[in-house]
Amino acid sequence: MKHPRACVVQSRLSCLSHGSWLWRLLFLWLTACTQAPEPNPEQSAAPTPQSTQTEWAVLIDNSRSILPNEQELIREATMLLADLAEPGDRVSVITFGSLARQAAAVAIRNDEDRRRFQDLIRNNVKFDENYSDIRAGLRLLAARKADFFPTPQARHAAIVLSDGLLEPADRKIQRAFQELRETVRGALQSLRLFTITLGETGSLKTIPGLDPALTGAQLMEREIARDSALFTHARQLDQVPNAVLAILKSVKGISSPEETKPVYRIDRTVEKMTFIVRKRTVDGKPLASSGDILLQQPKAEADVAPSASAPAINALYRNSGYEYFDLIVVRNPQHGEWQVSLKNGQTPQVLSKIDSPIRLQIKAKPSYYSNEGGALWAWLWDDQQGAVARGDYQLQAHVVGAADSVAQTYLPLSLDPSSALQYLDMPHALRQLLGDPKPQAVMDLEIKATSPGDPMFLRQTTVRTRIMPPLIEWGRTANWLERAPFTTARPEFGGSLDTRHPDYGAYDVPPKLMLVIERFNEKTGAYEPFSSDTIAARVDGTAQVYATVKPFSDYQAYRYRYELTGTTPRGEKRFKSPWFALQLRFPWTLAGITATMLLTLLHLVGGFMAKLSGQIEAQCHGQYALVRVSPRREFDSRRAPELAPCDLHFTIKARRMLWFHKYLQLTIVQGQGVIEVSRGRQRRIAAPESCCLRPGRHKLTSDHASYDLNLHII
Repeated sequence: MKHPRACVVQSRLSCLSHGSWLWRLLFLWLTACTQAPEPNPEQSAAPTPQSTQTEWAVLIDNSRSILPNEQELIREATMLLADLAEPGDRVSVITFGSLARQAAAVAIRNDEDRRRFQDLIRNNVKFDENYSDIRAGLRLLAARKADFFPTPQARHAAIVLSDGLLEPADRKIQRAFQELRETVRGALQSLRLFTITLGETGSLKTIPGLDPALTGAQLMEREIARDSALFTHARQLDQVPNAVLAILKSVKGISSPEETKPVYRIDRTVEKMTFIVRKRTVDGKPLASSGDILLQQPKAEADVAPSASAPAINALYRNSGYEYFDLIVVRNPQHGEWQVSLKNGQTPQVLSKIDSPIRLQIKAKPSYYSNEGGALWAWLWDDQQGAVARGDYQLQAHVVGAADSVAQTYLPLSLDPSSALQYLDMPHALRQLLGDPKPQAVMDLEIKATSPGDPMFLRQTTVRTRIMPPLIEWGRTANWLERAPFTTARPEFGGSLDTRHPDYGAYDVPPKLMLVIERFNEKTGAYEPFSSDTIAARVDGTAQVYATVKPFSDYQAYRYRYELTGTTPRGEKRFKSPWFALQLRFPWTLAGITATMLLTLLHLVGGFMAKLSGQIEAQCHGQYALVRVSPRREFDSRRAPELAPCDLHFTIKARRMLWFHKYLQLTIVQGQGVIEVSRGRQRRIAAPESCCLRPGRHKLTSDHASYDLNLHII
């Protein structure tokens, strides 16, 4: 803005406009700040997709306590595992009573292997033992672990089916319990042990002579599974097949083996589909006969001619030999909608498994702490390519069984470009959708994958997870920290771990807390590693307190997170906090206030010490007068006797802004006239107006008076 040499205003305060550029500069200074980039919702490293080849070990309670109708259902649920197994899987069975023995061990390559496995189960699982020594089954599994799980790169899992009553033949229950615990926490520590507790009779009885007192169900959950996500209580025995299929899904991380809808969208990638249709309940109630079960296929596409070398379309395999359900397998199914129905018009009870080289796989934790920074990962795996499928696929998640407004809200998963995997921030996404869930709230998340290019393409699976109250409260420092020049900022970091939390007792020793800090690189636009430190802990009552101070001596954007790590009987347990932002900046506010006070002080002192010096020549009514102005702050023409006859009177004040800017403030107190503000420029002025003049020579005239002002400021 161009600086005016003079101004005429209504208020004497307006003379400060000569220095307005200083105040505007100060305002910009006070409002200036640099923005810290928000931490990206980046989660832990994406998991490495693995083959779904699985080696199973099924441990079956072979005692007479299992009723005859329940016995057949358990046999069929075990045989079903082989029917649903993929080529390359291996299924072994151990039965236990007073002793344990191997009942079957078959590598599944084709249907002949499946039939051989079924024959072994029918012949060797007799339920004719008088005792139920779970310890014996687990010890045999531990002793021959390399035989049951011979492939290191395969997925390994064991399933224990029992009512949980520990009944050793020698009646030394406490000793059997200690040996069971040592086996589970020793040789089987790294193995996922799923438990299916059978019925409500023996499972709810307290095991006699055992300290601590446990029921059969509690023994299965607390001592064998040791994780509620690995425990199922089949209060009705017809829940066992569902439980087996749920475990299959959990271990393989594939889509919808527990699908219950009778209509199925089959896309062009599907190689095989398997339907398990129930025929009767565990108590013998008939639901349908094999002849009542109908499979309706889509209409053939008239414009598509099959190749001579192509496999047969809709090759059907049907096994009606099961007592409780029929097994229907369709290989190379036709593209379109398939439907399972009953002749009587009732809705069939169907479990299904869809086999395609494009599989939806999930990696999620069975539980998340409410303040954790975790993720649910999902991806489509291409078996033919042996890699993540990178087509145009859309993955979304929604909460099953919630209120309509919530259940109908689908959350899109975010893409990790480096791995082509997609993720959902957990539990952050659920908290945004649901607010603060109740402590230990259990919810089912359905993940769906679709393809805009193929309306029949659909992969879906349901993941059950639990939101747990925090184990540790993360220490938060202010998002913005001001650091004065030549000083070091020392923010505090740490956390407070509640030793009364149920999960704290799972740690063998107190867990470690690590602080990870990353610094923002403005050139690359990304965060880069800065430091990683383990924080020491101290005990404070019922809390374990972690605290440390970290020095910073620059002005940069940072982000930080915590990692809590400890060892448990099941191995290392680690979880992380979300990323938190931290910005180190110059103390603009303090500097601005200080500068404002300093400028104001300079202005006041400068104005107070400014003095006028010079002379004034006047012509009033034909008389000449000369007034010398000795150093003073203000000159008033009314107080000069030589100027008393004049009809135009004024005051002149010396002004100085910040010691550098000097000016004269002329105020008319009587009469009116014309002031020469600069060479060739004049302005009319009348009482009580003011104007600002540069120090030097100026001429002020009226009808009867003329002044020649020659004043300076010292």
